[in-house]
Amino acid sequence: MITEAVFSRAPWWRRLAAGHDLRLVPAAAIVWLATLLGDRLSWQWALGCGLAGALIGLAFLVRVRWRGRRDPNHSGHGSR
Repeated sequence: MITEAVFSRAPWWRRLAAGHDLRLVPAAAIVWLATLLGDRLSWQWALGCGLAGALIGLAFLVRVRWRGRRDPNHSGHGSR
């Protein structure tokens, strides 16, 4: 259990992230960038950033799933 004294000495970014799931931050950053570029330049930039973000996410997902199936000692989700 984290006490108040230990929590107050933690760096600000750890206190900010405490209790929050930070796995969606990269996706939110891609959406923000795509929106910003689409608003400032043209809609094609928003489309390109969105597609690039989706491809990067898909490649990461495939890589993580493939690594889990290739390594018999991997204890990822779904392995028993």
